[in-house]
Amino acid sequence: MRAIDPDLPMLAAQAAIELDDFALGRGSSVKALSRLTSRLKNSFQPQGGTGSRRSLMDVSTMILVGRALDSSKVAPPTTEMDAKMDEVQQIANQLEMVGHETAPETLVTLRGFCTALAKNAASYRRSIQDLTPSHPFRR
Repeated sequence: MRAIDPDLPMLAAQAAIELDDFALGRGSSVKALSRLTSRLKNSFQPQGGTGSRRSLMDVSTMILVGRALDSSKVAPPTTEMDAKMDEVQQIANQLEMVGHETAPETLVTLRGFCTALAKNAASYRRSIQDLTPSHPFRR
């Protein structure tokens, strides 16, 4: 997963909609949820013999995901990288289990994370586009 992926804001928003449908009892599709889950899970290198997990996210993506975690209040805010990676892994595991009798409060928390991720990813893309110089003949 990368912060500059063009479909990340829409994917996270679609996942939030699917979670909202499940919370209302009319959920059936988990297409966006499974795509977001696989992206989150593939963002980490599996634990090796050292017992430490490595993030495959670049710094801007980790900041983006960290802000989404903090604003959705999944866990108390922290600046420790290991704690953030554990939270992301926990979110991915919870997203994977949606549809298998997930508690309503868990669905609300996950929806908050997906909504925050969509907002942060969209604002990041907007700020990156502002950095690109416009054509010299345009006003």
